[in-house]
Amino acid sequence: AAAGVGLYASFVLLFEPVAAWVSAHPLVGLVAFFDFPLWPWLGLVCLGLALGAAARDLRDDTARAAFHARLGLAAVVMAAGAQAHEWWLPVAPRLGFASDLLITNHWVPRGPTTAWVLAWVFATVAACFFVVERRRQPLRPLVVLGRAALFLYLAHHVLVVTLGQRTLGLALASWPLYWAATALLIAALVPLGAGWKALTRRPRATAPAPPADLSAAA
Repeated sequence: AAAGVGLYASFVLLFEPVAAWVSAHPLVGLVAFFDFPLWPWLGLVCLGLALGAAARDLRDDTARAAFHARLGLAAVVMAAGAQAHEWWLPVAPRLGFASDLLITNHWVPRGPTTAWVLAWVFATVAACFFVVERRRQPLRPLVVLGRAALFLYLAHHVLVVTLGQRTLGLALASWPLYWAATALLIAALVPLGAGWKALTRRPRATAPAPPADLSAAA
């Protein structure tokens, strides 16, 4: 967890010299900081590993429920703080990520947006625990998305960037339109992921037949 916080915080503190270096070395900078670069995004992975390890070590059902309840509470507090910051301080546009960072034309959250992103993650984990562990719902579409995550990450670039933006020229100019398009995209990715897993599924190995006992015949 400390490594995750340190990776993120160091990037925010050093953002100006890093951005200047990227401008001075555009090709190397594009390779090093394009899309989701290891610094700072590996920090989110480290934080997830820490939380996952903590959840894994809890064997008691009561302790597991309390852990995820605390995650949900933390999500509410962080989301409320992020919203208060956006509405009460003089930032413009409202709810428009005004304080965030851009490098190689890609987004890096900062300040209240970081709290908002973590709030969504914590709330999602807590909600899934309640639905799966307490209500005994398997959430099979979520399992499909998780097991085919790498393939779907690549496929969604083709669908969104190549097909949607560059070929069809689609632009999402409002939040309702954005959320509707996101729901449609996820609905398409679930069967696409299921099909990918079916194509790449390895056949189960069959146990070899035991050797025949010929001692009686001998």
